[in-house]
Amino acid sequence: MEIAQASPTQPYDCRIHGDVEVGAKLVAPSLCCGKEKVIYPLLTNQSFLPSLLSLPPSRRPPLEIAQASPTQPYDCRIHGEVEVGAKLVAPCLCRGTGKWMWFADMNRRRRRDPMSSRVCGTCHARIDYEAYQQFGSSLTQFVSWPLDHTLAFRGVLLTAILSSTFFLFLEPASVLVIRSLTSSLFWRQHSLWARVVYGPLPLKIVMYKYVGQLLWSYFLRVEGAVRETLAEAESVLLERALPVTVGEEYQAEEGEGGEEED
Repeated sequence: MEIAQASPTQPYDCRIHGDVEVGAKLVAPSLCCGKEKVIYPLLTNQSFLPSLLSLPPSRRPPLEIAQASPTQPYDCRIHGEVEVGAKLVAPCLCRGTGKWMWFADMNRRRRRDPMSSRVCGTCHARIDYEAYQQFGSSLTQFVSWPLDHTLAFRGVLLTAILSSTFFLFLEPASVLVIRSLTSSLFWRQHSLWARVVYGPLPLKIVMYKYVGQLLWSYFLRVEGAVRETLAEAESVLLERALPVTVGEEYQAEEGEGGEEED
């Protein structure tokens, strides 16, 4: 790691704050070189976590969004070359060819594991996902709401499951219970199920706990499947809505806009 100290004869510029005061120490945590080197003030505890979210919107750098085309392919830092039409973003402060990430996959990863996707593992910059969500339509916001509010989503999902079970299976279940209670086979096994009904309280608690854990595990599976579906839909909708700001597609849009003004 490179560590430098600003002096009157040799000033340094922080990538975020610009010119820093004399005596401030700066670090270059990433593998970038030259003028594109990322430099941040070194904190007193020898740790750094740069964040673009702390800057006002007017001082944040513009979003870099590119779209892969047959004449201008792009490589994702995780998947390598992506398919034509896929949109890539530079979500952190990394530079060079390793700055691009396929947006759809990045969004799936952060929905799957939000804690590990908040910070770039190379430059240690926080990723501003809200900057990309602002381009989403009302449908996208509707799909994103359950993913952003886990507890409320679980309550709604649990209510929906219980309601559907009650209305769809109430009559068949009541018929089944009545037939079971009035059947001769049920009363022939009285000695077996009576042990459970009249069993000791600790045994009942263990049994209820086991049934509850089993039902909760099934509920988590359903929740995971629904979240995966919503995350996939959100990724597709947001990727379609992102405006291209880098590359041939952006230049073509700028050219069309200039011709219309003429």
